[in-house]
Amino acid sequence: MNKVIPLILLISFGCSLIQKKEDYRRVNKKGEIAGEYFLLGEKYRRSKTYSKSLSEYFKAARIYRSKFDYKNESKVLLKIGFVYSKLKNAKGIKNVKIRLNQISDNIPSFEEKILA
Repeated sequence: MNKVIPLILLISFGCSLIQKKEDYRRVNKKGEIAGEYFLLGEKYRRSKTYSKSLSEYFKAARIYRSKFDYKNESKVLLKIGFVYSKLKNAKGIKNVKIRLNQISDNIPSFEEKILA
């Protein structure tokens, strides 16, 4: 009986390590997918297909926001703001600025980025 309890604890500890590794892989995979959405948004922005560009940027921003990756989310938001400025959408620019101000405390050298 005394040997069974440590064995159960060892097995449960090992299973928790495997689960943590799987969670890390899942989160890392989301980051790769967000990067692909961002690159698609860039492609569409450069070809001046702004509606498709916004769609891809929003997908990337949603993933970065769920990962609490504020640095990359701010990068995507700045691109979204640029597209909104090309479309002359003042309400969209205002919304981007509001979100950037919400996450500004979590981003180093934020003022330099928003001024750009």
